[in-house]
Amino acid sequence: MTINWILSAILAALSFTFMILIYKKLLLLNINQNILNLFIFGLVFLGFGIVLVSTKTPIKITFFMLILLIIAAVFSLLGNY
Repeated sequence: MTINWILSAILAALSFTFMILIYKKLLLLNINQNILNLFIFGLVFLGFGIVLVSTKTPIKITFFMLILLIIAAVFSLLGNY
């Protein structure tokens, strides 16, 4: 059974809202922004790693895709710094 798109959109909006509220609270508690990003990106990386391993998803990327991923990561770093 799949979740219909309306329920999926509502869950995504609520998740994003709670994430922003928690970010705001952590920043009000004077957490360093770099520490916050390290933990958030690290935990998200770990979560996706667990999902990929548990679903046995093969990681198939070309060299060109790898270059684009590296460029996207650099822009993500710049955007979050």
